Amino acid sequence: MRRPISAVKAGQYGLIAVVMTVHNRRDTTVACLQSLNDQVGRIPEIQVVLTDDGCTDGTSYAVSQRYQYVETRQGTGGLFWAAGMALAEKSAWKHIPDYLLWLNDDVLLDNDAIKRLVACSDRHPNAIVVGAMRDPSSGEQTYGAHLRTGTHPMKISLVPVSSIDQFAHTFHGNCVLIPRHVRTAVGPIDGNFEHAMADTDYGYRATRQGFAIVQVPGTVGSCASNAREHPSGDFRTIHRELRSHKGLPYRSHKRFLRKHAGGNWPLLLVLGRLNILRHAIRITRQGRLK
Repeated sequence: MRRPISAVKAGQYGLIAVVMTVHNRRDTTVACLQSLNDQVGRIPEIQVVLTDDGCTDGTSYAVSQRYQYVETRQGTGGLFWAAGMALAEKSAWKHIPDYLLWLNDDVLLDNDAIKRLVACSDRHPNAIVVGAMRDPSSGEQTYGAHLRTGTHPMKISLVPVSSIDQFAHTFHGNCVLIPRHVRTAVGPIDGNFEHAMADTDYGYRATRQGFAIVQVPGTVGSCASNAREHPSGDFRTIHRELRSHKGLPYRSHKRFLRKHAGGNWPLLLVLGRLNILRHAIRITRQGRLK
């Protein structure tokens, strides 16, 4: 008999294991979990598994004092998003959940978010369900599902918010509901990516196996865009930043193209690295002209 640790029981859909990874955003993390907690009584039973990736701001303690159904795994401080999510997902899978819910800790869920995600999953039982996000100030869409717009697997565009279910090719990983049978077939998130790209990779892996990607009507919560401003400094500093974990690191770039670009991946990799070099030169020149 399945006995999830301190699960909150409600609803009729079975267990949702919420997977998160966090680093030194205590108040943001607590606010996200509160938005999840506010839905208890209207959602299935939940179990949160959270990777604390070397937090030094007391995140784990603050969470443990408020939410008894959160199970924490300790990271090294250098896992970043993909590896941190993979660590949490590995533990979450041991609870034999009916769904996995990927959730970023800077998301504030609407009160009916999970109910709407599960309802969409009922409409599309062989799909991964994606919840679009809006900016908390402007209300403009920030994250959601993606359509592939060219032969290059990194050429994608955001699926705009609509009043109907929309099909896509892949997704941002901010709020994503994955049914158990889909996760069983597709496998775990690829924690070998250094930070980003593991979500886009997962969407492509799923669609390749015949599963759909569906974006829920409207938005299901707020999340400000984490788009980074151009780095500043001399050429070496800028070039290093563009190739860092939160830029486009070589190892992840190569891994992604090998998996999704077909036989032309070596050429696309070379062209991509040259584009980063050109971008660094352009930013450096623009900085000097200011």
